[in-house]
Amino acid sequence: MRTQFLPAERVSRHLLASQVEIATQHPVAKAILEAMSGAVVVLNEQRQIVACNLHLLEALGVSDCQGIRGLRPGEALNCRFSDNRSGGCGTTKACRCCGAALAILAAQSGDDAVERECLVDRTEGEPLEFVVRATPLRCGDHRLTVLTLRDVRKEKLWSWFERVFFHDMMNQLMLVETVAEELEEQRPDDRLTKKLAFAARQLFAQARAHHRVCQQTDGPFCSKPVNTTTVAISADLERHYRASPLVAMRRVVILPTEPIVLYLDQTLLLRVAINMVNNALEATEEGGEVRIFWQATNGVVTFNVWNAGSIAAADRQRIFQRFHSTKGEGRGLGTYSMKLIGERVLGGKVGFRSDDDGTVFCLQLPRPVCRDLYQDFPLEAN
Repeated sequence: MRTQFLPAERVSRHLLASQVEIATQHPVAKAILEAMSGAVVVLNEQRQIVACNLHLLEALGVSDCQGIRGLRPGEALNCRFSDNRSGGCGTTKACRCCGAALAILAAQSGDDAVERECLVDRTEGEPLEFVVRATPLRCGDHRLTVLTLRDVRKEKLWSWFERVFFHDMMNQLMLVETVAEELEEQRPDDRLTKKLAFAARQLFAQARAHHRVCQQTDGPFCSKPVNTTTVAISADLERHYRASPLVAMRRVVILPTEPIVLYLDQTLLLRVAINMVNNALEATEEGGEVRIFWQATNGVVTFNVWNAGSIAAADRQRIFQRFHSTKGEGRGLGTYSMKLIGERVLGGKVGFRSDDDGTVFCLQLPRPVCRDLYQDFPLEAN
């Protein structure tokens, strides 16, 4: 039978039954079907289902494999392009751009696993979205293909929700920043207005930087480096904590620093720095203080935050794990974000030390981030 893409031929019932027995009894195929947490099917060379796992049966709402053996994946999933009158799944013109068909074809033509995205437009019900992975498997004289299907509908939906949210939020933040700057122009000597304008600018800059990082799908994370200095970063921190409620009963002491020039994303550096200082403030008793200081040693510039508290030995190994917190349920993103942004985006090294003399969190910035005007100033924390 002539088709518009893949061959339409299928095996006889007798040979299909033989292949079903081989696939269901083969130790590797059995292990894969039982071990995988998502939907899995095993296909013969004609792309017919010879075995599947319980996750697929649950997704299809059927009790056993008997009803889908011999079908092709699109036929089992009720794809609207899998009409048997045209030769079935994989044989139509639309199948030429089907991720599952392309992955199966590539796996059958080689020896490596192939992964694709697949959208199944069904004759009834909502479309299905999968990341499919086709892996060749030899069972004696039979060349089979293991096809895993990971449902990504929720991931895709939340991704779109997030994009819409960012779009709408950025519009609102732009309005807030504009109004705050207008107020600052009208009341240049008003202290509260200056605080509001600074906070609005910082919030908008943080949102833009976060959106820029989230837009990166592969390769190194995207940042927007600029020339800045340790003095400028300290000044921004001083303005930030001048209005922060966290310092109502505590002090933030920013020790003097020489102006070392840095070349990095200033907004993202501030995010890491603010998380470090907030973390220290929350661990500091009322009346206590948090100290911020810089160091430069052997071409490495380090931002440090000290507080008098000590981290329990049991918590030190997990301090940067997501959602691990010493402050109660639902916390633990601050230290995780320090590590994520400080290392994966800025290319630095985030660490800490904690003993009876207190706790210091630090972000080491390697020399390559310091461009053109870099100088080694001997910085000391008094």
